Amino acid sequence: MKLGLVLVLFLPVTVFANTAVPLLASSCAACHGTQGHSQSQFMPGLAGLEIDYIVRQMRAFKQGDINVTVMHQHASGLSDVEIRLLADYFSRQ
Repeated sequence: MKLGLVLVLFLPVTVFANTAVPLLASSCAACHGTQGHSQSQFMPGLAGLEIDYIVRQMRAFKQGDINVTVMHQHASGLSDVEIRLLADYFSRQ
């Protein structure tokens, strides 16, 4: 019974992570390349970066601590959960 409850509680997160995160990450592709593999020397790639580094950077953009690019606008619309999911996604690319 407890196992069933645990599965029911975490299944929506798993389904969201497996289906929505690549869609959410696709909005990053215009600047950071498909799956975070940048094709520009002026735009950093995100693929393979450490999760904690991506999270710190995204939070800094979101809070306005780093305000030199349009990333503040993009990050301000993301929840902490979405930032963590994106960081996990790009770290695995």
